[in-house]
Amino acid sequence: MCWDDPGAPDIRPAVSHSPLLQELLCAADRDRCPQARQLVCFREDDEPSFLEALDERALAKVDLERRGGWHGRVAALEALPPDQEEDRRRWSAARPVLRPGLVAGLRRELERELAEAAHLATSLRPPAGLLDWLHQRADCLPKGFRIGDSLPRADPDRDIARRCMLAPDDSELWLKSARLSTHPEDRSLRLRASWGAEGRDDAARDSRRDAHVRTLSEALLPGASKLRAAVDVAEELSDERLEPTQHIAYWNAPGGGALFHHDAFDEPHATRQRAVLYAQLSGSTVWLALSTADLLRRLRELAEALEESAVPWVERALEEVGLGPPERAALLEQPDDALADELALPGCGRLAPLVNLGPEFSCLLADAGHAFLLEAGDLILLPNHGAARTAYHSVFCASAQTAYGLSLALRHREH
Repeated sequence: MCWDDPGAPDIRPAVSHSPLLQELLCAADRDRCPQARQLVCFREDDEPSFLEALDERALAKVDLERRGGWHGRVAALEALPPDQEEDRRRWSAARPVLRPGLVAGLRRELERELAEAAHLATSLRPPAGLLDWLHQRADCLPKGFRIGDSLPRADPDRDIARRCMLAPDDSELWLKSARLSTHPEDRSLRLRASWGAEGRDDAARDSRRDAHVRTLSEALLPGASKLRAAVDVAEELSDERLEPTQHIAYWNAPGGGALFHHDAFDEPHATRQRAVLYAQLSGSTVWLALSTADLLRRLRELAEALEESAVPWVERALEEVGLGPPERAALLEQPDDALADELALPGCGRLAPLVNLGPEFSCLLADAGHAFLLEAGDLILLPNHGAARTAYHSVFCASAQTAYGLSLALRHREH
């Protein structure tokens, strides 16, 4: 996006020229994901030429707020052009891959299902909501599937309801409705289909039960049966036959979303999860997404920035969780493999206060090219090459209404 580079995309400046904007977009280490809208952070007291250039070029401006925390403001500029070879390199490096508008053509076809999804965002909230919905959808259950008994909640603080579902061969599956967090202002929800013991069996393979979960999910979760084209993209990039498992419907509400995490497991290569596919079907979200290696590099940059110019509120917040300057320095002096192990712990371990810090880190990531705006119809793929080399991500709602999307784990198809 360098305006003076003859080989760069034809994205010319508007009337206003901003050296600061050019510097951000042309930085040598900026991540440039093909087809992604370019996001940059801004503040109202930034230099006038920068703000004028953003006003003229911005396709959207989004406030990043989540669970009562402020993470800054971003402007979304023009998208970069497609580059299939670069997408393949990104897949190999566990960097996110974008396909804007891939499922946009389904919007009319999905009109009824998206209306149901909007209704579900409210009806699943009470404990009885899941069973009521299943009874209402009983005629949509695949042949031989039955509603079973209520199951214990695996996470009493966030889970709303959990229900056994029986497949035609009496295999036991389950559906559960849950909040994304315990924050009182976060109305985000998810609806997940799976089998086995939650947590312990999340990475287990059983082709028969996986197929039952897929059949059940595609029958019940709005839009789930229409994502074959999205799976095809992942197959093309990976040169493997893939099948979706672990279906989850997400409702990211304004002010809600997900903290930094990954979706990888420590498991054998042959059966390992290859990626997570997320399709935005209504509303919009902003994602901070990057590979393990990129996240470690940006964390070290954050530490350097804090060392050069300490921010009082940041220092107080980090000291409260035991990450004052000495502890922070000792932690980040560890080699990359040790820090990768720390990141891979639940909730990102001792690094959680840094990766979920607020505008200081979120804006650093956005200005470095690791932020993505997903509009309805867009697809993001998060490659996974094992627990130490995967794609980390956090999510913000970017629309005035609750945003609905579907997440599918992709695994090697055995037959």
